[in-house]
Amino acid sequence: MIYIILAAGLGEISTDPTEDLPKILESFDETHTVLDKLLENTRTLPIDDTVVVGGFGILKIIERYPRLRYAYNPLWYRSGSLASLQVALPNIDDAVLVSYADVVYDAKVMKIFAQSDDDSTIKVAYDSEWKTRYEGRSESLLNEAEKLEWVDGVLKIGRSLNAQKALGEFAGIFMIPKRYQKAATALVQKMTENNPAASVGDLLERLSKNFPVEIVDICGHWAELDSRQDLNRFRFGTKAETLQRLEKKVKKSLILPQYIFTVKEYRSDPDRIIDAIQSFVRNDYIVIRSSACDEDTSEHSLAGNYESVLNVPSSSKEAIMEAIETVIKSFETKSKNGVFSSTNQILVQRQVRDVLLSGVVFTRDVQTRAPYYIVNYARSHKTDSVTSGNKGSVETLIIYRYGETVPSDPMLNKLIEAVKELEFVTDYESLDVEFAIKGNEIYIFQVRPIAAHKEELRVREEDIKKVVSYSKHFVEKSISFDADVCGRQSAYGVMPDWNPAEIIGIDPRPLDFSLYRYLITDTIWAESRAQLGYRKITNSPGMVAIGGKPYIDIRMSFNTLTPAQISERTAEKLVDYSIQKLRRKPYLHDKVEFEVVLNAYDFAFKRRLDELKKNGFTEDERDEILHVFKSHTFDLVEEKSVSIDKELALLRRLEKNREKILTSSLPIVDKIVLLLDDCRYYGTLPFAKLARLSFIGSNLILSLEKSGVVSKSFHEKFFQTVATIATKFVTDVEKLQRTEMSKEIFLEKYGHLRPGTYDICSRTYAEAFEFYFTDCVPGTDSENRSFFTDSFETDAIESVLKEEKAPFGVEQLLNFVRRAIEAREYAKFEFTKNLSAALSLIEKYAASKEIPVCDAAYFEISDFFELRARSLTSGVLEELRRRIDFRKREHLVTTAVRLPELIFEQRDFDVFELPSAEPNFITTKSVEAPLYYLDGKSTPKTLEGHIVLIEQADPGYDWIFSHAIAGLITKYGGVASHMAIRCAEFDLPAAIGCGEKYFEPLTKYSVVSLDCLKKKIIGLKR
Repeated sequence: MIYIILAAGLGEISTDPTEDLPKILESFDETHTVLDKLLENTRTLPIDDTVVVGGFGILKIIERYPRLRYAYNPLWYRSGSLASLQVALPNIDDAVLVSYADVVYDAKVMKIFAQSDDDSTIKVAYDSEWKTRYEGRSESLLNEAEKLEWVDGVLKIGRSLNAQKALGEFAGIFMIPKRYQKAATALVQKMTENNPAASVGDLLERLSKNFPVEIVDICGHWAELDSRQDLNRFRFGTKAETLQRLEKKVKKSLILPQYIFTVKEYRSDPDRIIDAIQSFVRNDYIVIRSSACDEDTSEHSLAGNYESVLNVPSSSKEAIMEAIETVIKSFETKSKNGVFSSTNQILVQRQVRDVLLSGVVFTRDVQTRAPYYIVNYARSHKTDSVTSGNKGSVETLIIYRYGETVPSDPMLNKLIEAVKELEFVTDYESLDVEFAIKGNEIYIFQVRPIAAHKEELRVREEDIKKVVSYSKHFVEKSISFDADVCGRQSAYGVMPDWNPAEIIGIDPRPLDFSLYRYLITDTIWAESRAQLGYRKITNSPGMVAIGGKPYIDIRMSFNTLTPAQISERTAEKLVDYSIQKLRRKPYLHDKVEFEVVLNAYDFAFKRRLDELKKNGFTEDERDEILHVFKSHTFDLVEEKSVSIDKELALLRRLEKNREKILTSSLPIVDKIVLLLDDCRYYGTLPFAKLARLSFIGSNLILSLEKSGVVSKSFHEKFFQTVATIATKFVTDVEKLQRTEMSKEIFLEKYGHLRPGTYDICSRTYAEAFEFYFTDCVPGTDSENRSFFTDSFETDAIESVLKEEKAPFGVEQLLNFVRRAIEAREYAKFEFTKNLSAALSLIEKYAASKEIPVCDAAYFEISDFFELRARSLTSGVLEELRRRIDFRKREHLVTTAVRLPELIFEQRDFDVFELPSAEPNFITTKSVEAPLYYLDGKSTPKTLEGHIVLIEQADPGYDWIFSHAIAGLITKYGGVASHMAIRCAEFDLPAAIGCGEKYFEPLTKYSVVSLDCLKKKIIGLKR
């Protein structure tokens, strides 16, 4: 018998065309190709020769497997599968076994065809369980499958057959006995001459008209290479089958014995099954788990989709029966259209009780397959604390696969060693492992391939290793002494101070990143602080790129928050102390200005001085700090160094210049540069100063509440009276709805706003009006509320001001705070007009050069400075396109890199916990409502009455307040952030900056409880 493998087609496509592979050379597992697997199955069979029919990349196959016999289909790129078979058949006078190259089979399938004694029939493989063979087969995928059925005695094979009538799916393998070989060869020759695109399915249909054909049901014992979830189902089998294979092979963990049965076996004889279970585990507790055919797949994980019942007493037949029925019921109710395979398995094990901790380990990043171990665990006596999805304290540990540092917890270190053994035994490095730790033992409950989307973008491991290595080197050289700033050691974070995580995200594209640098963090930030009387820093950029991600230089930040009048020695001591405090309390990284670094005087300052005393600051140093900070803060409140009105005047100049630039006849590139240059000096510079004044004022009011001088109600009511742009915006939306304001006038005022202020791919309100404002139902009281202070509270504040020898009274203080906040929001609104106009011009420029808008996100602002300084040539344009392509590839890699939110030293790259962020709760209200995750990928039907969940929220997201939302939860953002101020203004319950650890689980819920008084967020319904 001759084995013919049809392998002419193109397989895996790489970003580098020279690395594209034919399908047969794609990976079957971590170390073997598909061809390895096909050849392995034939080694013990009576196969005399193997012929590989190649087309694309045939030389690569020959290079890897020089001893095989080959045939070449020169028209592989436009011919059908039958043309490939045709080039292999001449001179063959024997039975042939033919298979596709993108399909793998169980060894016993090959035996059925190769060792058959029956040479009277042509045998064709099909799968009757095709609809439930693996999870994720939508109706469209079923329609695309090559189906098989008998029609009037003729075998029909094709994609166009009705999925409901088909007997099954053609499995891509068939055998033609020697007696029919010559006739088949002649028929193939004739059919390919008439139709070069003919398929082997067409051949089998023609053969069935003249020769006996038998279809053989291989019942799921095969897999398609194009479907990764199908391939991994084939490799791993069910949960139960995988555990059985591993049980005797692992030494560093325990896999308890299992009793396994199918739904079909249980339905046939339930008493026998229950008796067997009771004999298997006597007088103890057991767990009864699902082990569905489609559960442990790769495309869409159904982990946790089916039921597992814990703590079932093995002595009770009734309890066992009820648990089994619960599992079977979950197969029925949670399978697509209620259809599930009767071969779905159920496994029984002795229950492990009173564990120390339990959870799940992913041996690769779930989305990108990047080389990280990700451990989600809970210190609980229950073994399903993580997998059940119930609320509780779940920790997340991330370990870089090639790092030199190990987890500090010895049991977690032991767990990783056990998982590495599982990788070795399974010969697979992308595992999802469910575990528990009891005493000194690691128990393994489940091992499956990681689920990941078929269309996911993966990156080369070597590229990630380079990025991590370069990032470590950068931190090593820059974290030590710097002559320009105080402090012996630095640190980096994504959320302190100017909080890039909130504004441009953790993985911004180059244009977002470079704009934020140019407009804020390179020089404007430091210059604004110096003008406000803080230390002058000239040679240290505030934001750096580490692994392609935006990190604030915390040492530089703390220097710019230290008044210039503080002595060098005391400043050095303050900066070092603050960084060490942040290291001890990393969960404060989004609250550094409130809780970590001294940066302004307030009415609770004594508490901070007491803290300094306990940490080695002398009396003279504390006296200096008190005197300087108090006089500096009071001077700012009195607007001695910076006047709010003068800063607003600069913004009016910005507006005037903007109109001149936009209406001029200047080239687009010149307009872009001038708009952004003006934006720096007349927009973001005054904004930065007003933002600091706003913080100082807000902090003074907050400290009155913390000191017990005023009530929380006073604090909340005061901020509700602040009339910002958002208040006017909601009022104008109401006017728009009542047709009291035209759409044109509304967009003239607000059309420049976009949810991603720095993101060119984010549509402005003018560009996507219907999306943002269809079915608006404003739910906030947009009218200014009157603010009446209780005379007792007014007197109390006045008394404090006199005691502090403040040179201003209550009215001046409250007026300063209100004006500073309103001016800050107005400044932000105005400078974003320049920024948005520049982005629109960049988009226009890109379109003129046939560059797609989202490719324009890979420009850097320096590109336009360079374009302005040189004449345009074809070479310059080519260079621009090369830069864009390079940056796209680079961004893909850096997006896959996992880094901690705070970096203090090199080893932080190797092992880090996701910090337990403390959300900033706004108001004291509580609400239970449906949750809407606004991820930008789908259009919401309505937001009314929903708690909105978003990663980051800048001014462009103000449109959500026009939809009567019930609450807001954000992943990033501080207590003084844009959205915190908005929610306080509208008296809207919110949790701002809940962090990755809490945010990601919330995305899985449909109903959430947000209790701002008790400071709790609880997922209620999935």
